Amino acid sequence: YFDIITDFLVSKSYYEADKMVMAHSTAGFALLAIMTQALATFFQYGRKPFRERIARTLAALVGLAPILEGRRLWMGVEDPDVIVSAPVAFAGMKAFEVCIEAVPEAVIQVSGLLSASLDEIKMIQIVGVISSVVCGALIM
Repeated sequence: YFDIITDFLVSKSYYEADKMVMAHSTAGFALLAIMTQALATFFQYGRKPFRERIARTLAALVGLAPILEGRRLWMGVEDPDVIVSAPVAFAGMKAFEVCIEAVPEAVIQVSGLLSASLDEIKMIQIVGVISSVVCGALIM
């Protein structure tokens, strides 16, 4: 969660500096990661009643999908009404996080740092790059 929070804070700093392309890119990849997890969750629970699918999808929209799938994996719960097993779902969520959020965010934020002058760089931008790289490495 620290990584996605720093991504939105970095996006805010770009908005304040009137760097709209960087701001939209940073916020866009963070939102894309959340939306991808929500969509994957919606299809993962496709055999469940619609209310439960919606509840799980809403939980994914607030970033709880990896926690819920991790809990399923940790507890060894195998649900016959899901599309893929708990280990595959958890690995998929983590792969989404690395490929769609951590790596693109690190690239965008590093390019933002390299294209800025020293007086334009804010501490949150440095923390954001470190956070994206560390989170990507820890997930792998």
